[in-house]
Amino acid sequence: MNSIKPFLPSPLYVVLIVLSGFLNLFWAAVFFLGSKESATHLVQKEGLFKIFALRFMGFFVFGCVITLAIMLLSALVELLKKHKNWHTLKLVVTTSLIFHSLCALVGSLIFTLNMP
Repeated sequence: MNSIKPFLPSPLYVVLIVLSGFLNLFWAAVFFLGSKESATHLVQKEGLFKIFALRFMGFFVFGCVITLAIMLLSALVELLKKHKNWHTLKLVVTTSLIFHSLCALVGSLIFTLNMP
């Protein structure tokens, strides 16, 4: 019998992915440990594109680490179930990676556009 596969994982995983993704977006948009003068010096020295690219790569890696944690949680839940469905694990990882990469991109873009 051919069953239709869901587009999104269960609501628990969607909530985890969305909350962690928006946390990633917030950190990428706001987090900076320097002063306004050091930010101005950084823009003059490196340029906005390099700042954006490095920031995006860093927060994308952070999103991958969060995705790994969510994947391990999903795998543990699947191991404890009586009827295992490993398609759910693939769906969780794919959805999480896409959402975290978009959040890192938007957060890095917001940060870069607000540089002095």
